[in-house]
Amino acid sequence: MPDWRLFATHSWLLFLLGGLLLLVGGVLLWRVLRALAIRRQYRRWRPYVRRPAIEAAWNRFIPPAVDIPGSGPVDLFSWLKVELNDPQPVQTRYLLVGPPESGRSTALLRLAAKRLWRGQVVYRHLGQPGALESLSQLPQPDQTLLLLDGLDEAYALRRGFRSLMDQLLAETAPIGRMILAASPALIPAPAAGDTQPQLYHFVGDQQYRVFLRLQLLPWPRKLLLKRWRRHLPGRKARRAAASLLDTLPGLMSWPGWTQALPAALAAEVPPRGQMDLTAAEIHAWVGRQRAPETA
Repeated sequence: MPDWRLFATHSWLLFLLGGLLLLVGGVLLWRVLRALAIRRQYRRWRPYVRRPAIEAAWNRFIPPAVDIPGSGPVDLFSWLKVELNDPQPVQTRYLLVGPPESGRSTALLRLAAKRLWRGQVVYRHLGQPGALESLSQLPQPDQTLLLLDGLDEAYALRRGFRSLMDQLLAETAPIGRMILAASPALIPAPAAGDTQPQLYHFVGDQQYRVFLRLQLLPWPRKLLLKRWRRHLPGRKARRAAASLLDTLPGLMSWPGWTQALPAALAAEVPPRGQMDLTAAEIHAWVGRQRAPETA
């Protein structure tokens, strides 16, 4: 006969272990299903965005922080979850601003995957043919959140940029909410006598009334070093990365560089057991990467 007294004595422990196993299994199942859902969405957009942006989106990192006039630094995703679903919002157009490699495209892709908006979410890249024209075919445009990327690429072409902006503002007028990503170079303060067809000619001094500016903020130093330790084996390499972070804060503190630097270093330096990179090697690689931007 089984000793039921022994079972009764330890039943609480068995229930605790069973609950813990169910919790762990549920978390793992949720992560698998979420990864599959994100993969399906990214597959649709892959031809239209830069590959590094998609690869960076797969990496787990803290939600991007933005500086909002009058509010200060806030978590972008948490703030948008409340702001986008406000029935009477002060703003319906948002300008996500950040320098190259600051994670603008990654933030838009993650926003699409998170489904913070109650209606449909549409991603468009201005490098995609007919990106703006297709907006007129959207059902219920007033219930649409438009995530618009590629403005810098369109500006770089310098072909009818003024007409592009006129069309953009006209085509997106019926859209319920819109987040437009751009670099600071496109929205400087107007200079006296400046006639270049830049964004401020279309929103002018009404920039904060037409678009609420969301300025992407760099990552904190502690987080950057923590991420680099995963990719840069060896104490000497990590010291070199820390030295580089201190000497180039304007460059190395943005999300894109934390994704690109370890991969590029691994590609340039064939692994011989354990990579042992010096500060000079890292500085040389960064210098070659910065040259096309400053040319």
